[in-house]
Amino acid sequence: MLKGIREFFDGRGLTEVMTPVLGRASVPDLHLDSLETSVSGEPKYLQTSPEYFMKRLLSLGVGPIYQLGPVFRSGEQGPNHRTEFLMLEWYQPDDALDALADEFCSLIAVLTEMLGREHQSARRVSYRKLFAAEFGINPHRATIGDLADLARASFPHAIQHLGDPDDEGTRNDYLDVLFSQGIEPSLDGLVLVFDYPASQCALARVGRCDGDMVARRFECYWDGLELANAYDELNDAIELRQRFEQQNQQRVVRGKRAMKIDEPFLAAVSEMPAGVGIAVGVDRLIQRLLGAGSLSEVLVFNEG
Repeated sequence: MLKGIREFFDGRGLTEVMTPVLGRASVPDLHLDSLETSVSGEPKYLQTSPEYFMKRLLSLGVGPIYQLGPVFRSGEQGPNHRTEFLMLEWYQPDDALDALADEFCSLIAVLTEMLGREHQSARRVSYRKLFAAEFGINPHRATIGDLADLARASFPHAIQHLGDPDDEGTRNDYLDVLFSQGIEPSLDGLVLVFDYPASQCALARVGRCDGDMVARRFECYWDGLELANAYDELNDAIELRQRFEQQNQQRVVRGKRAMKIDEPFLAAVSEMPAGVGIAVGVDRLIQRLLGAGSLSEVLVFNEG
């Protein structure tokens, strides 16, 4: 499978790169926790993704690149989660999200053919359309109160751990509960979900769609299991710093430590060309390609 992935990208002219697994900084994302260690008394972090380092390479003008290697996320265990897992990430400068989606689907078709299995055609749908069909609301315009009431009425067991800070982090918590509990289970087959709420932009550009402000990104689900996350990449260092600071504020309010901002990344990102990128959980992808019920069925080693 790994050979097939490499042949796919090599044949399309992408350069394989290898970036550090250990870094001086890590992501401030509210829902991602990094594994920390110490080197000569200095804190270092096992990377949750090669994204920051790969974007520093893009800023040097290396062109289209891909990477295949291990990443680490603390506190993630279960049938579909591991602390250490294999990630495929690639970037296409000067490309658009639709073209990236086409390329991702082509990769899945190639890997499916390698296994002699039936090809999965992907369905593309907007986040708003899914919410309207399931809950009868526009998720981009609903207030935190609206979302809280809906989640409390529909999935009271799933919101018991949520606090009550009145910020975008709480809004996203309720959106995530509604999506994971009410929508994900019904996502049969291969589904690409586009135009997430602007509050969930992460490192993606924000734009307007049908009158709503949305994040220019998509996620891929296969029978309800998230496989990939793609962005129309933001290369505005000032806006990214503001987002990182806001995320750190949300972490502190919830009793988490603020993360050190990756200054070399911010210094480079404004030189990064416009384009798109995607991260794929390879273990999960192979799980779905083989029709396995859990990661333990496709991994030789389950220590992580």
